[in-house]
Amino acid sequence: MSVEYRKNRKKWGYRFYLRGQCFSRYVWDTKTEAKRAEQEAQVEARKNPALQPTALATASGAYLIASAERGRSKWRIDGLNYTFKAHIIPHFGETTPITDINPGMVKNFITTLKKRGLKNKTVKNIIADLRALYNWAMESKEDGGPELTDKNPVTKKVAKLIGNTKVVKPAINPRLFDIAASVIENKRDRAWFDVTRFTGMRKDEANRFQWSDINWRAGEVRIPGTKTDEAEAWLPIAPTALKTLRDLYESPDRDPNSPYVFPGRSAQMKGKKIYSRRRMFERIQQVTAVKKYLRQHPELSYQQALEATRKEKFKGGIHLAPKDLRDFFCTEIAAKSDDAKVAMGLMRHTSLETTTKYMRTVKDRMRKAVQDLGCDSGCDSMAATGHEMLQLAKLGIAPEAAKRLINAGLFKGKFGGGEWSRTTDAADMSRVL
Repeated sequence: MSVEYRKNRKKWGYRFYLRGQCFSRYVWDTKTEAKRAEQEAQVEARKNPALQPTALATASGAYLIASAERGRSKWRIDGLNYTFKAHIIPHFGETTPITDINPGMVKNFITTLKKRGLKNKTVKNIIADLRALYNWAMESKEDGGPELTDKNPVTKKVAKLIGNTKVVKPAINPRLFDIAASVIENKRDRAWFDVTRFTGMRKDEANRFQWSDINWRAGEVRIPGTKTDEAEAWLPIAPTALKTLRDLYESPDRDPNSPYVFPGRSAQMKGKKIYSRRRMFERIQQVTAVKKYLRQHPELSYQQALEATRKEKFKGGIHLAPKDLRDFFCTEIAAKSDDAKVAMGLMRHTSLETTTKYMRTVKDRMRKAVQDLGCDSGCDSMAATGHEMLQLAKLGIAPEAAKRLINAGLFKGKFGGGEWSRTTDAADMSRVL
């Protein structure tokens, strides 16, 4: 039946296919209204001629089919499909021939995306998908292509309008991950959090992790890859994570009929693989926000603090995502090993450059690395901490202390604005290592 009720929208509507094109709309309160609208839509659809092969909607659909035939992964096909439906087709129009789209229209598209608040990195990915569509459309029929157009409007000059897309990840505090784990009340959710951050699994890999993937004697786990075949591997596991898994396996409330280590617990998903961990991370942010607020306002009750932080959308809490657990793992193992290839192997990457993108700086380690610099030249007797310099300033003898430091050769050159005072190494500290 083409007329149906959508529970998520609480509206009646229709969905039917004509000449390979899907027509759907859900905006009516009654089934009768939706049925009448569906009949009118079918009549109108039959009046309009079929879309030409060069129409954006037709070309993008053919491109998705060709991509699947060429062996692209399902997650990549789904990503392309979402980009076309959510961004590209709504902007240019499904009937617009791809031969009519010019660089000026692409520039306007980029401006529109940025006005909607999308990050430069996201805009770059959308434009890359549009460029890929045209690269396929330009392929000659001799090479198995459609040969729909002879030009690509996504030029290098146009792409420059996107701006800087390099994302510098902020420094992480490893202790925040311990605090986040401590507020997880459910034993299985806590185990999922710990195992994920101590193995570097992706969210879906941890969700479909099975008991058969554990080699208890060797202390290894088989991590089922999600993106590529190379991502599947047997890897050593931290004793802490192995102990967590052992405790979970011996727990009396373990579901003996489920092969999954972290199956669903609800009536509908009991024993099955679950896909989302959103509620757990929202709970972490909520609880940590309330506890922080109570430390600042001890006179309030928990309920009062909850209401206060809810109005601020729990901004003071620890905000994490599954991806942060993988970043935590990469950062920790990189700090414990002198061989970068060890981190690359444990992360199951084929490129060391990819591994470095997961590494995050830790401010305490940066501070510790530079705190003793220069002490080989005898600075221990001369250097003053920030607190000591503050006390000297209060006593009015900071200028005298500065002169002593200059005479000792610790400060050289001019002081004040307008001079370059950072070395190249110091500037590099602002980048993600």
